[in-house]
Amino acid sequence: AACRKLGIPVIHIVNTYRAGDFEGVESGWRRITEGHYSMLGMSESTKYYGNLGLEGTKWSALVVENKPEDIVVNTKKRVTAFETTDLQMVMSALNKDVMVITGIMTNCCDLCTAYYAGSKDYKVILCADMTRGSNPSDEAAAGLMVSRYIGLNTNAEELLREWRAQKAAGEA
Repeated sequence: AACRKLGIPVIHIVNTYRAGDFEGVESGWRRITEGHYSMLGMSESTKYYGNLGLEGTKWSALVVENKPEDIVVNTKKRVTAFETTDLQMVMSALNKDVMVITGIMTNCCDLCTAYYAGSKDYKVILCADMTRGSNPSDEAAAGLMVSRYIGLNTNAEELLREWRAQKAAGEA
């Protein structure tokens, strides 16, 4: 809501696979989870993690506020938000070179997206208090990698304070 108020575009990236699962069957994270849930310490109730993103299920629905002015990219099939999507085209059309990463799987999808974005010369900001990963230590490790090698690791309050100051100074 604060980003929208400041005129900052909100882009939602949604991981989806078509029924029949031919799109995601070869992704690395699916190969290591499906059939190996007991080895990974997953319970019976979480063994279907491999179905994450299956079109038409609760696992492919946005659970955050989505306004009509927001942009939804729902063709993500791999761990980076760029591969198989038109995110780069959207960013170009918006004339944006700063990518603020929030969302789930800090230590997987967010981190891979950050590396990809950095390699494409985007200014990368990980908003760490707006992400979650597998566990707190993996989240911290991902944040450390971002801050050392890719971009800025910050929090929402700090980032919004900076953007508001830039807007007040006429820079935004």
